[in-house]
Amino acid sequence: MAGATSTPADMAVLAVFLRAAAARHCVLGLVGTARVDAAERLWALATRRLPDPDRAHVAAQLAFSANRRGDVVLASIALEAALNSNPQHRFAQSLNTALELGTSPLRLQAVVNYAYDIAAALGLYLHR
Repeated sequence: MAGATSTPADMAVLAVFLRAAAARHCVLGLVGTARVDAAERLWALATRRLPDPDRAHVAAQLAFSANRRGDVVLASIALEAALNSNPQHRFAQSLNTALELGTSPLRLQAVVNYAYDIAAALGLYLHR
């Protein structure tokens, strides 16, 4: 689904999946795996294709991943998209504050660890 051939139906499935907070939390764990590049490609594609307010979830995930690896420019662009899509998106607001305060990308590891814990509690193993 991460390729350019993703269909509108694929995007709809992703949007519905990410409406569940537990799903969003688990997916953030991908940032700490070898699958991070594929996840970022999917989040970027979905940010362009999904309508508001669903776009906010994937844009915030893209922003988190970009910020985690030190790409402040992409993180800022993705955060702007997330907050334009849903100004009340709590995760995007928190990331925006972290970015404004210059929070070290390494400090964001706690979020990745939390995502692993949520995934493990649900029986999902992300294979760091």
